[in-house]
Amino acid sequence: MTVLRVSFLGIGQKSPDSLGPPQVNTRTLCAVQRFQCYYCKQTMALPAHQWAAQQDNHATLEHLLPRSEGGTYDAHNIRAACRLCNTLRGTKHLSWFKEFIEDLRQRTTLINRWHQLLPIERHLVFQVCNLRYNSWDHDRKDRARHTLRNQPG
Repeated sequence: MTVLRVSFLGIGQKSPDSLGPPQVNTRTLCAVQRFQCYYCKQTMALPAHQWAAQQDNHATLEHLLPRSEGGTYDAHNIRAACRLCNTLRGTKHLSWFKEFIEDLRQRTTLINRWHQLLPIERHLVFQVCNLRYNSWDHDRKDRARHTLRNQPG
């Protein structure tokens, strides 16, 4: 059986019963996090509606373990993140992304105006992030394959 969930997923979208309603909401998480993004620590704003987050500083619900990897809407798996960080992270590994943001903070002044990036700066940040992650992920998979090949048995 499927349930029509208008308020959370958007009008007319269906979701499986197992998904259930979210156990946290953006407003509550923002208050707990003092309206600071979980990643960049910049101030976030609440959009008029949860599904209408269109500006980079709008707060969104961020899954620490992405839904595509089995992440749930449980409170331990959800944080409030600005739309820019949420979009930039996508399904990238959590620890890698936190290190990337910290590295960006230490090496550049971009983080000081994170929500006011020019379009070309935004594009370059996305390109660098994706290139670095793909390289890191490739190396990680190579190390895992090497470890499996060298195990006795």
